[in-house]
Amino acid sequence: MPIPPLTPTPSSSSTIKTRLLIISDTHSSLPSTEDPATTPQDALSNPKALAHSPSGFRCPLPEADVVLHCGDLTKRGRPEELQRTFSMLRALKAPLKLAIAGNHDLALDERLDERTYYDPYNDLQAAHRTALQIAKDAEQDGVRYLTEGTYAFNLPNGSTLRIFASPWTPRYGTWAFQYEGMGTHSFDIPEGVDVAMTHGPPLGVLDQTWRNDNAGCGDLFRSVYRAKPRIHCFGHIHEAWGAQLMRWKPNVGVPGEADGMSKDRGCYLDVTEGQDMVKRGEQTLFVNASIMSVRYRPAQMPWVVDIDLPRTTELT
Repeated sequence: MPIPPLTPTPSSSSTIKTRLLIISDTHSSLPSTEDPATTPQDALSNPKALAHSPSGFRCPLPEADVVLHCGDLTKRGRPEELQRTFSMLRALKAPLKLAIAGNHDLALDERLDERTYYDPYNDLQAAHRTALQIAKDAEQDGVRYLTEGTYAFNLPNGSTLRIFASPWTPRYGTWAFQYEGMGTHSFDIPEGVDVAMTHGPPLGVLDQTWRNDNAGCGDLFRSVYRAKPRIHCFGHIHEAWGAQLMRWKPNVGVPGEADGMSKDRGCYLDVTEGQDMVKRGEQTLFVNASIMSVRYRPAQMPWVVDIDLPRTTELT
């Protein structure tokens, strides 16, 4: 669906249509500046040509009211990679850009001195201080790095966004922001939040790996079920990119426990009306926004989602 312009909301409305641009797992890759029109016709049948063809992550990214980056800002966790990604976020056309860490973002994990990581730094604590300073410097251009917790942001368009953020995922290798097994991390998503932004998926929802197993977290699924946010966005599992609208039923169990590219530069969804409308407390739109493919090529497109948010004055 082509991405329509975001039209002003009538002043008499108690809500304001707000545009979210959702990305994840960019791994310090920048949007491509290549023109798909110049791609050789044999690119799709030629693996070598395809490797160098324009990706689904292309300039300019769509304008939005809020950008959400769901983690894995880097590939090897180095501060210079983090600088590259934060510079990209700072330049996006959105007044507010929110980012969380992922398991690859080693320099952002304050526990670096307690563990052995892949490709370790000579001075892990210096790397952590540098990473935090990079995030702090980006605030002057509307970028906010979020640790785990619940936040409310009054947006320039007059609405308020309530969001829960968490970088944590179950243990897989020696990476960052990981916890040991099920039942060892509580995702305290409160009722009433508009968006839950986590790095990893909930169990059974857009979490299937190339090995055909489910890599999501059951604890996260239970928390999402309790809170029923209108949108839950994440990444982590590259090959599970996509979106799914779920209508909640009473007493839902954790799954598995009981038994091309577009000229629009983004996949568009309007959850304010029509068949994709999300009703608070009844439905949740799940979005896996991984930009990288399973082969670490930025082949997948961002998601552009329009959502009705309450006017700031309605909450005061």
